[in-house]
Amino acid sequence: RELSALAKDGKLVEIEIALSPMPLPDGFFVLASLRAPSPQRRLEKAVQSIFKATATSLGTDFINALVSALGATTGVDCALLAVLAPGSTDRLKTVAFWQKGRLLEGIEYPIAGAPCELVIKGEDMVILERVQEAFPLDHDLARLGVHAYIGVPLRAASGEVLGHLILLHS
Repeated sequence: RELSALAKDGKLVEIEIALSPMPLPDGFFVLASLRAPSPQRRLEKAVQSIFKATATSLGTDFINALVSALGATTGVDCALLAVLAPGSTDRLKTVAFWQKGRLLEGIEYPIAGAPCELVIKGEDMVILERVQEAFPLDHDLARLGVHAYIGVPLRAASGEVLGHLILLHS
């Protein structure tokens, strides 16, 4: 059985508990074991949560639900899906931007000097710490307090990069 428990630092953590009754001559002895869910189980739960959040949505509602579910499920501060801004080759515009539990609309930002510049060229990008040091010209990273960045390009069936999906965390 899965439960949530409060850790010493005040955060809610998932645990698995198993109870095994063992008969004794004068009653029962119950052996209890607690453990953290396996990485495979955590991944299964995350995927189920994302599927559940997006299952009944289409179009923009689907994209908003997907970005919100990715942000909430992964525990990051921000999740966003952005495409090139109309008529621009050097700016991106968010289609969906989730930040700490709320959706924001239509934010535009420059590509130059940002990790997005590489992702828009087709590269996957995973920087788990000190992303601001790696991209000092990206002032939005500093403004948002971002230390970790994960970005993947979004491609058309032809292979053309249309935008990207990003997770940001402080």
